[in-house]
Amino acid sequence: MFLKKDLGKSIIKLLVAKGLIINITDIFRLRLGDLEVLEGFAEKKSIKILKSIERSKEISLNNFIYALGIRHIGQESSVLLADYYQDINKLMNSKKEELESIYSLGKQSSESLFSYFNNKDNRKEIKDLFSLGIKIKKEKKSNILNNKTFLFSGSLNIARNQIEEMIRKNGGKILSNVSPNLDYLVIGSKPGSKLKKAQDLKIKIINEKDILSLLKYEK
Repeated sequence: MFLKKDLGKSIIKLLVAKGLIINITDIFRLRLGDLEVLEGFAEKKSIKILKSIERSKEISLNNFIYALGIRHIGQESSVLLADYYQDINKLMNSKKEELESIYSLGKQSSESLFSYFNNKDNRKEIKDLFSLGIKIKKEKKSNILNNKTFLFSGSLNIARNQIEEMIRKNGGKILSNVSPNLDYLVIGSKPGSKLKKAQDLKIKIINEKDILSLLKYEK
């Protein structure tokens, strides 16, 4: 999640194989000379990659938490933690009892978080990331969706994670399955079994155009 599209998985694998990357912080220590000597890496391509890395230094709190790769902490948990703490230092120094008290986080995730942030090597890596220029940006949020819940089924034209991020930023929530707590099922082409379940529960079914309209989004 730290990285932009110009630094894809294949390039990361190559850099790891060449010994240029061992951990996350090594990515932000790369220099032009490190890349230019690699086969297929002309100056123009190398500069493009370094610019992509530089742009990746500004990141939202929830994406920063997710990018740390903490066991049992997915995107939804990362958003929950970012909304609850609003600050990475508060999260890092939270007590186990406090983590366990956060609604819907779960004991397994709480224990994983507490263990991760109380490991001195992990804390040093986070400190190094900030010293290398990583900045957590303050995100502007609205409450257009007023805590309405959404779930997706089927293929959409816009990337799923992009729409989910837009929903969160505008006061909505993403659920993981169909339940009476679901307000909207957003369907694309070839929706799966979620559609029938939602229909049985009389949940409102909308499409991609509808959700973009709710978000007041124009392409």
